[in-house]
Amino acid sequence: MINRINLAKQFAEKLKSEDITLIMLYGSVARRQDTPNSDIDILIVSKNADKLRSKVNELAVDVILDCGEVISPHLMTEEHFNKTKNNMFLSNVLKEGVVLG
Repeated sequence: MINRINLAKQFAEKLKSEDITLIMLYGSVARRQDTPNSDIDILIVSKNADKLRSKVNELAVDVILDCGEVISPHLMTEEHFNKTKNNMFLSNVLKEGVVLG
C-alpha cells in the first residue's frame, strides 16, 4: 500500500518553486484515519491561486495516473485565507493539518 503522507510530501515538493505561502495536508490522511477509498486533501495558499490552478490540477492528474491515488487540492489566495482563517473549515485544517511547505 502506498504511503499517502509521503505521496502528499512529494506532491508539495513539486510545487516548491511556485509562489506558495502554505501547503498543508488535512483530513483523514493527516489524522491517520484514512481508508482505502480516502482521497488526499491538500490546502494550498498562494498569492496568485488562479495562476497556479492548472499546474496543481496537472500534478493531481499525474498522481492518479501514476499510482491511482486521488489528491484533492484546495487552492486559496492569501487574501481569502487571511479573511477566513477563523471559519470552522480552516480552523479544523489548521488544527489537524500537517504542514508540507
